[in-house]
Amino acid sequence: MSSIFVLTCPRPVDPNSAEDKPWPYVGATLDAIDREGVPVAAQVLFIDGAETPPEVKPDWEIVHWSRPHMALRGNKLPYFALLENAFERGHDDVLVLEDDLKFSDNAVRRMVTLPVPSDLSFLQFFSPHLLPAPHMIPGIWRPPTGSVKFCQAIKFTRPTLARLLDWRENDLEFGTYVESDQSLNLAVVRLGLRYGVHCPDLVDHVGESSAATPGDDLCENDPLCRRTSNCFGDEKFNALRLYDLDGRYR
Repeated sequence: MSSIFVLTCPRPVDPNSAEDKPWPYVGATLDAIDREGVPVAAQVLFIDGAETPPEVKPDWEIVHWSRPHMALRGNKLPYFALLENAFERGHDDVLVLEDDLKFSDNAVRRMVTLPVPSDLSFLQFFSPHLLPAPHMIPGIWRPPTGSVKFCQAIKFTRPTLARLLDWRENDLEFGTYVESDQSLNLAVVRLGLRYGVHCPDLVDHVGESSAATPGDDLCENDPLCRRTSNCFGDEKFNALRLYDLDGRYR
């Protein structure tokens, strides 16, 4: 059975701004997941830091992670700590989401119930760099090694978690990057993993700025750096319709 993990952390707040909030997105993301009511083995809010957002309902398990003293910023360390926590639970697979998303209708049910094909290590459900246009051919795309980017929504199998965690512990190259997606891409290259991209994107990114890399914005008008999707079905698109095309998603 699958589990769902949401990675979050408080955003920096400008003390001179009445509009800045430390948790601007996570409440809406958790509400969207709760509305679907998909049965899972666990749903966990994994927090980088000691604070807790006020919007968390009782059915969410809260796990706090403390950043090691003098550790560099970036979301690589909490992301891999989340993967370790998920692996230790022994579930079949885990859907890992970041906290600043909007979803197609029934996207959570689709992501939880769609199995990762046997020749793949994980599935991405947000890949704007590989799906740059609307109405692209639906299915699971198998991109070339070295093209992993964005960790907004990924489903990992349990054997993949084991390999990633072993790489973290035993390869000094784990220290190369501070970003989760660049580190995951390096692991894919070094371990020879294959992964899939779900077309269309089932989530879109709404965070106005990056908690992992402060200063980055959504780049909506720049195709080389954009962090929003052109191939997102939006909230009116029912992701369950894709089961009519089951043969394309194997």
